Amino acid sequence: MENGERCREHDAAYGAGEWPLSRQSENAALIAVNEPSKAYEDKQPRKDAEDTGEDRVIARQGAKATERQADYAEISLWVGGLAAIATAWAAIEAGKAARASAAAATEAVRSNEIAQDIGNTQLRAYISIESACVNNFVQGQNPISDCKIKNFGQTPAYKYSAVMSGIFVLERYAQHVIDYYINMIERIVTVGHENNYILGPGGEMFTRVKDVCLISEAEWGGLDTGEFNIYVFGRVQYVDAFNKNRFMTYFMHGDRRHTHSNEPICQMHLYERGNNAN
Repeated sequence: MENGERCREHDAAYGAGEWPLSRQSENAALIAVNEPSKAYEDKQPRKDAEDTGEDRVIARQGAKATERQADYAEISLWVGGLAAIATAWAAIEAGKAARASAAAATEAVRSNEIAQDIGNTQLRAYISIESACVNNFVQGQNPISDCKIKNFGQTPAYKYSAVMSGIFVLERYAQHVIDYYINMIERIVTVGHENNYILGPGGEMFTRVKDVCLISEAEWGGLDTGEFNIYVFGRVQYVDAFNKNRFMTYFMHGDRRHTHSNEPICQMHLYERGNNAN
């Protein structure tokens, strides 16, 4: 009853339908009901912002990690390139060193061979003409050449052999005949030596050859005037102490202009060709 009278008094004072307290209570109830939803809505943006911030941090960290990986990859490439360059340089230097070693070895062998050849050259036998004279030099006679051959070396000449020698009188301008004899003594080759004679260091050997033709009157007069020359030639072969086959050829000429009649011609001169040795 009391509540009902209060309601009627309220209605009489504020008018029917105006219930401030009721509305306030209703609004309060609505606010109370709706407050959790507003709190959620108020908190959700902050949550999204926090999530977005964390995503950005993670993204930045991922980007930095990617950058570091890229840096590491670039450094690895540089290191690999430098290693490749170093390897190539080492290979080039190794090749140079190998070539230098091979060249040094070749040069050492060559130097040894040269030294050995020099030693052999200094010690080997040397055969040469020491002197030559033409005897029995009389018109109508057969001239005779006497040649002294000597070993000027320091070791013996083995299997020494005078394989050819000769003498003839000829017009000094008969070049074709001279060429024939020079070619003959230079080209003759003997396989093996039947003569086992040894000519020691300083040893001498004489060879004597008689011309098969008599000196004619024309030749005698030509020798006096210098139109004719008398020629002596020969070839010697031997084996040196180092088992090398050696040879020596000689071709000499002379005339009577500086001698008296019937005297030997001992002023023999080496011809411009035909005097060879190995």
